[in-house]
Amino acid sequence: MKRLLVTLFFLPALVFAQYDSKLDSLNKAYEGTTDIKEKARIKVKMVDIYLTIDRQKAKTEIESVLALDNDGDCLECLALGHFFYGHYHASGGDLKNAIVYYEKASELAQKAGDTFLYRKSRAWIAQEYLSNKMFDETEKVLTNLIAEVEEDEDKTGIEDNYFLLAILDYERGFLNRSIENYINVEKNIQPDNPLADVYRFKVYNNIAQCYRELKKYGSSLEYIDAGLEMARKKKDTFNVMNLLLNKGITEVVLGDPSKGTGHLKSTYGYFTDIGEKYFQGSSALFLGIGFQKQDSLQSSIVYLDSAETIYTELGDSLSLAETLSAKATNNLTLGNNTTALDQSDKAYGLIKHWEFSPIQIEVLKNHIDVLIENGALERAVPLLREKDSLEAILTDRMEAEKFYELEAKYQTEKKEQEISLLSARNKLSEQRRKNQKILYIGLLGLFLAIASLLFYGYRNKLRTAERIKELDTLKSRFFANVSHEFRTPLTLIKSPVQQLRSISDGTNQKQLDLIDNNADRMLELVNQLLELSKIEGGQLKIILKKGNVSSFLNTLLEPFQFRAKEEGVPFEVNVQISEEPHYFDRDILAKIVVNLLSNAFKYREGGPVSFVSRIHNERLELEIENHNGQVKEKDLPKFFERFYQKDGTAVGFGIGLALVKNLVTICEGSIHASLDKRKVMISVEMPLKKDLKDAILIEENNNSHSDQQEQVIKIESDEVPVLLIADDHPDIRTVLKDIFKEDFTILEASNGEEAFGLAQKEIPDMIISDIMMPKKDGYALVKELKENELTSSVPIVLLTAKAGDEARLKGLLTQADGYLTKPFNHKIVKATVHQLLHERKKLQERYSRELILRPVDIAINTADERFIQRLETVMDAELTNPDFTTDDFASRMNLSRMQLHRKLKSLLGVSATEFVRNERLKAAAELLKNPKLSIAEVAYSSGFNEATYFSKCFKDVYGLSPSDFRKTT
Repeated sequence: MKRLLVTLFFLPALVFAQYDSKLDSLNKAYEGTTDIKEKARIKVKMVDIYLTIDRQKAKTEIESVLALDNDGDCLECLALGHFFYGHYHASGGDLKNAIVYYEKASELAQKAGDTFLYRKSRAWIAQEYLSNKMFDETEKVLTNLIAEVEEDEDKTGIEDNYFLLAILDYERGFLNRSIENYINVEKNIQPDNPLADVYRFKVYNNIAQCYRELKKYGSSLEYIDAGLEMARKKKDTFNVMNLLLNKGITEVVLGDPSKGTGHLKSTYGYFTDIGEKYFQGSSALFLGIGFQKQDSLQSSIVYLDSAETIYTELGDSLSLAETLSAKATNNLTLGNNTTALDQSDKAYGLIKHWEFSPIQIEVLKNHIDVLIENGALERAVPLLREKDSLEAILTDRMEAEKFYELEAKYQTEKKEQEISLLSARNKLSEQRRKNQKILYIGLLGLFLAIASLLFYGYRNKLRTAERIKELDTLKSRFFANVSHEFRTPLTLIKSPVQQLRSISDGTNQKQLDLIDNNADRMLELVNQLLELSKIEGGQLKIILKKGNVSSFLNTLLEPFQFRAKEEGVPFEVNVQISEEPHYFDRDILAKIVVNLLSNAFKYREGGPVSFVSRIHNERLELEIENHNGQVKEKDLPKFFERFYQKDGTAVGFGIGLALVKNLVTICEGSIHASLDKRKVMISVEMPLKKDLKDAILIEENNNSHSDQQEQVIKIESDEVPVLLIADDHPDIRTVLKDIFKEDFTILEASNGEEAFGLAQKEIPDMIISDIMMPKKDGYALVKELKENELTSSVPIVLLTAKAGDEARLKGLLTQADGYLTKPFNHKIVKATVHQLLHERKKLQERYSRELILRPVDIAINTADERFIQRLETVMDAELTNPDFTTDDFASRMNLSRMQLHRKLKSLLGVSATEFVRNERLKAAAELLKNPKLSIAEVAYSSGFNEATYFSKCFKDVYGLSPSDFRKTT
C-alpha cells in the first residue's frame, strides 16, 4: 500500500503572495525592538520563510542571528542560529551537517534553560535519521528523549516524540504498535500547543492508514470520517484534502474504485494548484490504480505517467517502484510483455535493497506475475521464497498481544468445589435415611429397644447437625479464601481489557464490555462474600454514631434516583423527615439500603420501584417494593438464602439478600418479604438505640456552632478556612456541613449560578459541588471558576451520583481537583478536602522562599498567571512609594479590599499588607548586594519611610539585620 505518513513538522507552505507582506511585518517588528532575544526570535521567523523561497538569503539571516551574540550573553541566539543551520542543511539533503548543528543547538538550548528548543532539536535529529531510514539511530534518540520528558513535570514536545515513534513503527511494519503510539500522541497533546488541531488531523489520517494496511477497512474509514468532520469545522482546506486523499486510496483498495477516483480527482487538482508535489504524486498514483481496476487503461496510463515524473523529480524510490509496478500491470494487460518486464525489473531493482516495507510485497507479487507471463520461471522461483519470507515478517510484526482468559479455569475449579459439597450433602442424606430405616425396624421389633433406638437416632442427629455446622464453617472459610485469591486474577483481567478497549477498532467492543462488566460483577460478589465471612466469623463490629437518619437516607437514594431517571424507571420515594438525631451504624445501613434497592431495580418487571422510610418508637422502618410476576408465595421463605434459585428458571438471587439479613440480624432487627398481586415488598425494622449488644459507641462533642451562626460569621478571619457547598439537595448540604462544621466556615448555594456569584464575592478556600444542579451544572461551574482570576486558584471537588470511569474522566478534564461519587464515605470526603488544602499550602509556602515573584513557577493556570502578572505590574510602579496602602493596592487591581485579601491568601498564603511588605523586602535584599548604597538608601529605595522600621522588618523575615545580610552576600 502507498505510504501517506508525512514528516512530523510538515505544514502546507504559504502561498507566495503572502511572503512579501509577512516579511515586511517581521522587518518592522525587528526594527521596533531593542531586546536582543526578541530580535533573534523575529529573525528566525524570517529564516523559516526564506528556507522555502531563497536558501542563500536564509543562510545570510542565520548568520545575522548568530551575530547578535556579540558579548557572549545570548546563548538563546546561538541555540536558535545553530537550530536553523540544521534546517538549512537538512533542506539541502546534507544529513551529516544537519545532525551536527541540531546536536549543538540542543546543547546550547539546555545551557540556556530553553526546554522547548532542546526537545525540538532532539526531535529533529530523530526525524533526520528517520527520513534517511536509519531506524536504529532514530529509535535510540526517541527512546531517550521520551524517558526524559516522562520524568519531567513539563511535558512540552512529548507529542512530537510519540508521533515520530509511531512513524518509525509503521516504517518497520509494526502496525499495531504504530496505532498505539498515535493514540499516545492524542492523549499527550499539550493544551497550549498551537498545532493541536493539526496533530489530531494527522493522527486520525495515519491511524486510518495503519488500519488499511491491516485490512481493517471499516475502522480506517471511521477514523478518516472523524478527521474530516473536525477539519471541515475548522475550515482547514489543506487537511480536508489530505484526508480525502486517504479516503480515496482506501476506497480504491477496498474495491470501490469509482467512488475512490472521484475523491482522488479533487485532491489531484488541489495539490497541483498549490504545488504540493508529494500529495499530487500520491493522488496521481492511485488514480492510475483506480482506473486500472475499472479497465480504463488510457486514463490509468496518463495518471501513472504523471506519478512517475513527480516521483523521479522527488527522488522517492519506494513510490517510484510502486508506480512502475502498476504501469507494468497495464502493459501486461495490453499484451506488451517486454515493456512490462522492463518496467517490473526497474521496480524490483528500486526495492530489493530496502530493509523492509509492505510495498516490497506488492511490488514482488506483480514482478512474479510479469516473470511468469514472460516465461522466466527460473527467475520467479527464488522471488516466491523472498515474498513468503517478507509476508512472514509482516505477519509476525502485525500480531497483537495475546490476552489470557482466566474465566474457564475459574469455572472449572468452582464446579469441582460445588461437586464436593454436593457429594458431602448426599452422604448426609443417605445417612439420615439409614437411621430412619433402623428406627422403623426397631419399632416393629422389640418394644424394649425403643428407648435405646430413640437415643441412637437423637445422637446421630446431633452428629449430623455438628457435621453440617462444620461444613458451613468450612464453606464460609473456603469462600473467604477464594474471594481473597480472586482479587489478583480479576485485576489482571480488568487491566488488559481496559487497555484493549482504549485501542479497539469497535469490532470487539461488545465482547470487551461483557468481560469488563462481568469482572466488576465478580468484584461485587467477592466483597459480599468477604462481608458474610466477616459476619459469620464474628469480626464485624457495630459502630454507633449520632446523626440524622433521614438526611443520610437521602444521600443513599440520590444515585438510585439518578439511575431511575437515566433508565426511565418510575421511582417513588417517601422518606419521613426527622430533625431528631439517632444512633445508627452508617456503613451497615448503607449496605442494607443499597443491596435492597439494587435487587429491586435488577429484578423489576414493569411498574415502579418504591422506597418508604419512617421512624416510630426509636425504630427505623424501611419498605422496598417492586413488581415481579415470577415470584410465588412458596419462594418468600427462601428469599434470604445464598444463591437461592427458583425451580425451572435460570434466575438466581445471589448473596445480596443473605448479606442484608445477616446485617439486620446483628443489629437486632428483623426482615421479611411479602407478596401482593405481583408486588414484592421487603420490610426491615431496626432499633435506633445506643445499647446494642457488642456495639462500639462514638460520642461527639456539642461545642459546634449552630448553622445560623456559621452563616453569619465574617470571612475576614484568617484563622478559619471557608468552605462553599453547592448542591440543590438540602439534605446533602446538611450532611456535608456536619462533616466540616468543626474545621470550616460554611457557605451554601442551591444552584451553580448562585455558587459562582458567592465564590466571586467571598473567594472561599475550598468548594464542594454537585454536578447535576439547576441553572448551571457542576462542569460549567468548574470551567467558569477556573477561568476567573478571582477563583482560579480555589480547589474544587465534584460530588455526584453519576458513577463510572467516563464520568470521572469528564470531571477531571474540566480541571476539577477531585471527583467523588455518592453515596460517599465521610472519611474519604474529609481526607480529600484536607489533602487538597495541604497541597495548596505547599504552593503558598514556595512564595515565601522565592527571592522575586515568578508567576510561571507559582501559578496553577493561566488565570493565576494573569493575576500575578498584574500584581507585578502594580508593584513595579508602586514599590518605592511609601504612601502606597492596601486600599490603593485593591483599587489598582480593580478589586475590593476583602477580595484582594482573600485572593492573595488563597493563592500565595499572605495578606495584602504582608505581600507589599515582602515584595519590598525582596527588592531590598537585591539592593543590599550593592555595597555603594547605604542601609538608609536601600530602605527609602524600597518604599520604607524609616530605616529603623525597615531593619526590624528585614530581620523578622530574613533572620539577619540588613548589615549582617550584606556581609553574607
